Amino acid sequence: MKSKGSHRDSKEAFSEGLGEFFKKKREVLKKTQKEASDFLGYSSPQFISNFERGLCGLPLNKLKKLGDFYGISVKQLSKVIMDAYRRYLEQELKTSKKNHA
Repeated sequence: MKSKGSHRDSKEAFSEGLGEFFKKKREVLKKTQKEASDFLGYSSPQFISNFERGLCGLPLNKLKKLGDFYGISVKQLSKVIMDAYRRYLEQELKTSKKNHA
């Protein structure tokens, strides 16, 4: 992992934050990664594992279906994503400001 405060770190934090949110939601619902991957049309639960750990993002065309799986409305889903993106953006701006000072 790169030095703390780097672009890569804050982007990873964004992905990890979303992944952690959905992991907790899945666990509360007592669903498995396999069930989530099947619902989304993936042949293996590995993609869900990677997503929950922040190693990859979820394709935009899967977001609505993911919300359906977790029982999250479009409005709630948008809020979760925008909140995570806001934190990511704030971190980027803070890092950028430090680098230009």
